[in-house]
Amino acid sequence: MNTLTVDNMKRTLQRYKFMRKKIGRVAGSNYDLTNKCNLTCEGCLYFSGDGVENYQDVSTCSDWEQFFQREAKRGVNFAYIAGAEPSLVPDRIIAAWQAIGNGVVFTNGIRYIDHDVGFKIHISVWGDVEQGQSYRGIHSPMKAFVNYAGDDRAVVIMTLNAQNISEIRNVAYRCSEYDLPLSFSYFSPTDDYLYRLNSGSVGRSEYFRISSSSNNLLMSQDDFRRARSAIEQVMSEFPETIVYSLAFDSWLSNPDGVYVLDEHGTALNCGNRLTHDFKHFSVMMEEHPGKCCLPNINCKECRAYAVSYASFLTRRGKKLHADTVMEQWVDVWEVWARLFISE
Repeated sequence: MNTLTVDNMKRTLQRYKFMRKKIGRVAGSNYDLTNKCNLTCEGCLYFSGDGVENYQDVSTCSDWEQFFQREAKRGVNFAYIAGAEPSLVPDRIIAAWQAIGNGVVFTNGIRYIDHDVGFKIHISVWGDVEQGQSYRGIHSPMKAFVNYAGDDRAVVIMTLNAQNISEIRNVAYRCSEYDLPLSFSYFSPTDDYLYRLNSGSVGRSEYFRISSSSNNLLMSQDDFRRARSAIEQVMSEFPETIVYSLAFDSWLSNPDGVYVLDEHGTALNCGNRLTHDFKHFSVMMEEHPGKCCLPNINCKECRAYAVSYASFLTRRGKKLHADTVMEQWVDVWEVWARLFISE
């Protein structure tokens, strides 16, 4: 091992120890706070599937306060707050924040979340103004940008699909203009979305309006290459805005997918599913019987960013004896921390 390699390994170990001290042990769980939303996104991972109508939202604010207090006692120290759209129930977000105190809210950004809530806030966008309206039913990106301009809690997450890659630079420019970090996810189809694409007899729905077998949101390998090129361009042009890892992107865009599946099509090596204490709770405050925190998504095609980071870090974390693997792993961990950990 030459001197350069030894020095590099020492620096990587120092970064690793710093991150371990900064973050500690993360014990997370996922919470659906409501079954309502103010958008109708094409292929919605919450509504584009079976069983949503079975979850009745009848709980009071006091019920949620007690629930999150129990979760904190269970040892949860990181809350993944989802929806459908959690900003529609701000009292429940406050209850989670007061009990658990660390976590992230996944939102479309149309409704502002009070600054007293210190969770990280991930704002989902699907493109600039015109494209976003086509995919999501209403014109929403500008409202979110205005709401959270310069807010140190907020990160914009652009969900990339086959049709919006040309919008990446526009969104990056908009984020730089409004002082908002930008990162990326990839469209992950639900079983329902794939079934409708492959079955000519299935009618339209609120969440399947514009797609067809010949024109849809699914990413091809050429699309992944185009997206990678566009991401590299904006990382160079807006280095203070983009928070992303190209090593993570290379792993995530594997043409064979990133999961090993069982005979039922369920991922066997999903990072969240392998975490012993991780649970997914429905709007009824009951543990969800689905396979994971995104039960409607097709596991073979899943590239949703939050669960993908968990899978990458869990899997690659077992191979840290290799210098290059450890350096990449720490790089991705640092990106994850910038996205998910409040300063």
